Amino acid sequence: MKTVAIVGFGRFGKTLHRLLKNDFELTIINRDNAKDIMKADAVFYCVPISSFESVIKSHKKYFKNNHLLIDVLSVKMYPKKIFEKYLRGLQTQAFLTHPMFGPDSSKNGFNGLPM
Repeated sequence: MKTVAIVGFGRFGKTLHRLLKNDFELTIINRDNAKDIMKADAVFYCVPISSFESVIKSHKKYFKNNHLLIDVLSVKMYPKKIFEKYLRGLQTQAFLTHPMFGPDSSKNGFNGLPM
């Protein structure tokens, strides 16, 4: 089973957990266990835009080759710029997404709610 880490366990992090829990081994990442990122195959960043850069900067030392880092911010140019800045020279991959669902719209399930 693939291991997925979720960084940030606010409303959207909890929603993502609900979506993925039956298909992946999940780890919730907080400041105290950031090194657990190294154990994950993919890492979802569900942090506020105001802290995105500082979180990526502080986590960079835990990124490994072929890691897949996934952002879920509603904007795309900013996380692209941050990933390019901090992933330069690494074989880590970044995947920019825009989920078309959230805690309220998915309360009855995820059918018909694209990412």
